[in-house]
Amino acid sequence: MENGEIRVIGRNKDTGVVNIEYVTNESRQLNIKTVWNRKYHDSGIYGSSILRSILGESANFSFPKSVYSVKDAVAAIVRDRPNALILDFFAGSGTTLHAVNLLNALDNGQHRCILVINNEVSEEEAKALSAQGLRPGDPKWERHGICQSVTWPRSKYTILGRRDDGSTLTGEYLTGRTLEKERPRRFRHIGFVAPADPDTPAWKKQLAALMDGIPQSAVKSDAAFVVSEKHPAALLFDASRADAWLAAREGQGHVSDFYIVTPDKAAFDAIKDRVTELLGPLIVTEEKKHPMADGFPVNLEFFRLDFLDKDPVELGRRFREILLLL
Repeated sequence: MENGEIRVIGRNKDTGVVNIEYVTNESRQLNIKTVWNRKYHDSGIYGSSILRSILGESANFSFPKSVYSVKDAVAAIVRDRPNALILDFFAGSGTTLHAVNLLNALDNGQHRCILVINNEVSEEEAKALSAQGLRPGDPKWERHGICQSVTWPRSKYTILGRRDDGSTLTGEYLTGRTLEKERPRRFRHIGFVAPADPDTPAWKKQLAALMDGIPQSAVKSDAAFVVSEKHPAALLFDASRADAWLAAREGQGHVSDFYIVTPDKAAFDAIKDRVTELLGPLIVTEEKKHPMADGFPVNLEFFRLDFLDKDPVELGRRFREILLLL
């Protein structure tokens, strides 16, 4: 980082783990670590669950890979080749093409992808279809094949951002990149408290227990307010001490929630305006998302090639059959 070879593009707010990327072409050629430990590589959540969200609960494919693990694996190889052609000659549910499209959307690349797949059905489905008198090649048989029932619809739907019935895909892709956004701070008026209510440490702790982000341990016996660098909320018990409360708030822009105890609505509004002027909006860091409904600006073509005898192919006698692929 000191040499400018890598830069931070995101940070996990819970763990503090950062996402990095190489800056220069030279640094991109450095060896990549062989062990990755990233939660979005989980094939259950980001493989099976994503596939079901696209095709529905009836999606019949076991153990699809995480689209993010495939994206990262492909990116590691083509990082310095924005126009690379990726060939998956043993495609399954179409995760590779899905990942390549996502990679293009994130790095503005023009990678292309070819999936080679047969249209086999599962052993269980083959028995059921055979019992109906169907055979491979029959339209009803082929409809249950992996290509026609999983790979093709997944690829089509994710590119268009919608299914054949017109319903749009829901959810968002993770990008590994972060952005800063402004968010208004939240203010709560505690107006049900009357001036005659007991002003005791026990009463203050009970009141604080009703507020999110303020532990009772933060309430001191003689405190007119609660201010803490460790907690995302602040509490004012006595509106007449607003000046001291605001002075203690300076430099603590992390506070998102403010609780003001006063039966006077005008006093609440005045204090709220002063806090807003003092601190401004809350700046939060969020991961940049890519809506699945947006799809991808790419084209997709389907070709079917039956099994051919290799000898006539080598002799150039099956040119018509393979012309579309060429």
